Amino acid sequence: MNDKSKKKEQLIDELAKLRQQIAELKKSESEYKQIEEELRESEAFNFALFQYNPFETIVVDREGRVIKINMPKRKSGDRLPTVGDMMYKDYAARHEIDMHAELMECLRSGKTKRFPELKYGKKFLNITIASFPKGAIITSQDVTQHKKAEKALKKERDKSQKYLDIVGCMIVVINTNQKVSLINKRGIEILGYKREEVVGKNWFDSFLPKEVREEVRMFFKKLMIGEIKPVESFENPVLTKSGKKKIIAWNNTILKDEQGKIIGTLSSGKDVTEQRKAEEKLKSSLKEKEVLLREIHHRVKNNMQIISSLLRLQSRQIKDEKTLDMFSMSQNRIRSMALIHESLYKSKNLARIDFYDYVSKLTTHLFSMYRVGIGTINLKVELKDVYLDINKAIPCGLVISELVSNSLKHAFPGARKGEIAVRMKTDERGKQTLIVKDTGVGFPEGLDFRETESLGMQLVTDLVKQLKGTIELKKIKGTEFKIVF
Repeated sequence: MNDKSKKKEQLIDELAKLRQQIAELKKSESEYKQIEEELRESEAFNFALFQYNPFETIVVDREGRVIKINMPKRKSGDRLPTVGDMMYKDYAARHEIDMHAELMECLRSGKTKRFPELKYGKKFLNITIASFPKGAIITSQDVTQHKKAEKALKKERDKSQKYLDIVGCMIVVINTNQKVSLINKRGIEILGYKREEVVGKNWFDSFLPKEVREEVRMFFKKLMIGEIKPVESFENPVLTKSGKKKIIAWNNTILKDEQGKIIGTLSSGKDVTEQRKAEEKLKSSLKEKEVLLREIHHRVKNNMQIISSLLRLQSRQIKDEKTLDMFSMSQNRIRSMALIHESLYKSKNLARIDFYDYVSKLTTHLFSMYRVGIGTINLKVELKDVYLDINKAIPCGLVISELVSNSLKHAFPGARKGEIAVRMKTDERGKQTLIVKDTGVGFPEGLDFRETESLGMQLVTDLVKQLKGTIELKKIKGTEFKIVF
């Protein structure tokens, strides 16, 4: 190969290398432009982030001199620092603490410090100093209005708390998370805790006995979702700090926000522990007295039966029919009163007597005493829901005894057949109407039952007066006495 050929090849190789270098330069230029573009975008982002973040921001260098101020700071209306001012010396030196020393400490240590609600003149600021290698970024947020609103809210809460503390019953507010958000002074006294030991705690898990916890929790859950309506009065125990149980009679109210959303319940309760103990003691005492009273009625009945038996034994020696009849009537009257005491002894309610049961027994006894044959005289007793106390039952029973005895003795001579009816009812005003009627021969004409010499009729008249009632006689198809009292 000659010299020209060699030189030509060298030139071709150099040209290829040159083209390769040009290609590499173009590639580097493209990469540089991309990096430059990314850097520009990053600077634009950081500029926007600095300028338009919502907090007033100042950047200082390592010596604490202001080098940059953002837009919210420029719009704050306050005097602006000049670039080059010494932060917290030439500018913003009115803080209550030595903020310049704090700034220098952050720059030295590389740490971040936060100063919440720092007083600056008439303002309150949340300040953060965040150091970086070339200085520090200082952000501040004006929380003066927030502080005022918080103070006003606290004032209102304190006022509400004072009002609630005056109330003599326990008041507890439970939120939707089942936690206590408010409790008054009386509630604290009942539970035996300090206020801070109660507020924020789960009401059901912390202050209710285990045996009622889930039942009451379920009740409140249903109350919160509107499945059941608030109950005006119910009782459940609470657990005090000492471990004692106290019975509280509760009333509850649903609490709603402005949109009507349920946010909790307010429950007011009265400590009825001692009242319930007193009631139990009273019930026990009443039960003892009731047992004693039943025993008294039982003994009175027995004593009357003894008197009746003595009269019967004495009557065996009497031959005179009139005297014997007097003894028999006296026995009936004693038996009538004894039946009252027997009814009270067996009754569930010592204050009232089921008069139907009493009259049935009384008339059955009288029919037996006068040996009325089956099918000769029918007895009809019509009493429904008639209850009398002993003061009315005894005279009313004696009246029935006298009138039925009188019908059995005089209304059906010569084994005449007929009917005796005893009816009694109570009207809506509490008035009692008693009717004793027979279908016998009738009351003698021209005879005034009030003026008769018969002890029985005299007794009936006096007993009706004792009942403060009225008596009326009708002589249609037999004899009918109507007594209203």
